[in-house]
This record gives sequence, C-alpha cells and structure tokens, in this order.
Amino acid sequence: MNEEGFSGQRAANIVTNVMESSEPRTFEWKLEAADGSHRVLEVTGTPAEINGEERYISLTRDITERRQREREYEQIFNNVNDAIAVFDPATGDIVDVNEAYREMLGYDDLDTICELGIEGLSASDEGFTGERGWELIRAVSQSGEPETVEWRGETSDGDRLWQRRHLHPQRLAVRIVCCRYSATLPNVVNWNAPTGTSSRTCPTDSSSTTPRPETFSK
Repeated sequence: MNEEGFSGQRAANIVTNVMESSEPRTFEWKLEAADGSHRVLEVTGTPAEINGEERYISLTRDITERRQREREYEQIFNNVNDAIAVFDPATGDIVDVNEAYREMLGYDDLDTICELGIEGLSASDEGFTGERGWELIRAVSQSGEPETVEWRGETSDGDRLWQRRHLHPQRLAVRIVCCRYSATLPNVVNWNAPTGTSSRTCPTDSSSTTPRPETFSK
C-alpha cells in the first residue's frame, strides 16, 4: 500500500533509523489485506543481537477496530449538545473537553482548562475539591459502573452553577472516564462535604406547595 507514504522506501528508512539509534520505535502502518480492506497496524521496531548478528525485530498489532471506535467517539464527542469532559483516572487530570463544555464554563482554550483542573473549575471552598472529584473518577474507573452526582462548578467569570454529572468509564487507547453534564440545576442545594452527599430542594410547581427533595450520593 503506497498511498499516504506507506511505501517500501519509508519502511526501509524506519529500519535504518532504529538500527542506527539502537532505540526501539513505535509507529502506525497501513496495509491492504488480501480481501482489499485496509488495516491499521501498530508496529514496534526493536534492534536486537541474535547469535552475534544485529537484527531488526518487528512486533505488530492490528488496531483497526480501535481506531474505528476512536473515530466514532470523536464524532459523538464533537457533535452532541451536552458538555463532556474526559479525565485520566490515574491522575484525575482533564484530558479533553468538547465545545459545549467550553461554552458552559466560558473558556476558549483546552490548555487553560487542563491547567485549572477539577480544583480550579469547581467551588472548592464549598467542599467540591479536586481530591473529591478524583475520588469519584477513580471509583467509576475501578467499578466499571456509571454514576450520577451533583457538582458545584465555577465559570471563568466567577459565577457558580450546579451541574448534574454523569460519569461513565470508557476504554479507547487508554482507560478514561467521561463526564457528561446533562443539566445545570437550581442553586438550592445542601452539600455535606464530610459524607460526600448533596440534597437539593427542587422548586415547587403549580400543583404543590411542598418542595420535592432530590438526593444524589457518591
């Protein structure tokens, strides 16, 4: 398969570079299968010495389906109306956000959002800390089960808003946790920081004068 630079000459150059540097290298390679379909391979080229001779060893893995899942995920990620943030459960760091998330909190660039992290985008002085957020992310990642919580966010203007967060474990190239924000909620919530629970009194409707409590817990 010679399109997009996947040629014999390029393969030879990669082998030469690996052998000259004495360092392994991982790269992607596309090829055409016998049935005419195109496959995406992840190739790790490693220099080795076998029976006193220098050799190039290639370890190959088919990642076609994984790349397809990632493309489908990106299409959903960028086209839904809900705000979505992607987290690394190992660190609690924000990996990516979609446009709806940026609009919700009033930030234009991903770098600023990643630098602020959970702590800087939350009402941490009300108990919604980075550590608390990371605990929720880790719990969802470890259990493999989605979870819904209410969270107090802070916009770039300093305004605070209640969010309903739907945390979902996902696996693409690495294990991640996606947080979908389906709604902003009325600011009538009592937060119990020590226990990690919140109780929200919903506004009354015309048919009842009794507030309706709605409680979410970790």
